[in-house]
Amino acid sequence: MIVSRKKGVITVIVNKDGFKDAKIEIDVVSDTAEFWVEFPDVSDLVMRVVSVKEVSMMIRQALEMGWETETKTQPILFSFNEESYSIVRK
Repeated sequence: MIVSRKKGVITVIVNKDGFKDAKIEIDVVSDTAEFWVEFPDVSDLVMRVVSVKEVSMMIRQALEMGWETETKTQPILFSFNEESYSIVRK
């Protein structure tokens, strides 16, 4: 699922089907939500999207860190910008 919670960031939420309480959240620095909602002048917007390959890489890292896909926990939070990603909270 992809949501927009704050300006300049979209959040990709990943969970195993049927287990909504064990998830990964990936904050992506991107202005795509503003583009679709506000229709601004796009010349200054960061139109970053996250690829399936990048999300897959973060899921694998979360699993290596011990992410239990069927256990209710605080979400593992990744931050993703144009260059790299980092773990914000696990």
